[in-house]
Amino acid sequence: SDEGHRIGVGRILLPAVLLHGSFDAVLMAVNVYQETAWDRYLEENNGVVGDDGGPYNPLVVDIIAWLSITLIMFIGIIWYYRENRKQRDRLKVLEQTQAGQQNEGSGSWEQPSAHNLV
Repeated sequence: SDEGHRIGVGRILLPAVLLHGSFDAVLMAVNVYQETAWDRYLEENNGVVGDDGGPYNPLVVDIIAWLSITLIMFIGIIWYYRENRKQRDRLKVLEQTQAGQQNEGSGSWEQPSAHNLV
């Protein structure tokens, strides 16, 4: 037994939902920013794109989006590494506990008798 430690569906899915949701949120936020900036720009300029090239610097927006997504991926890698180490440590303890329980027995296996099976 793992001292009553239970792993629920939320504990398994929550990190994936948070990381994937954050990734999607960055992409959607960048898209919303671009759309609203263009809408305002075209409204202010009567639908004409001027010589300035647009309402924002696309390189800056792309770099911000890339850095945000990279940060989210990095956080996911760190989380995975930490959880992997914790799980490995739990498995070592479990294996040591099971090995200790096996060594406590008589060392021989006996077939159950017919009256113990009922």
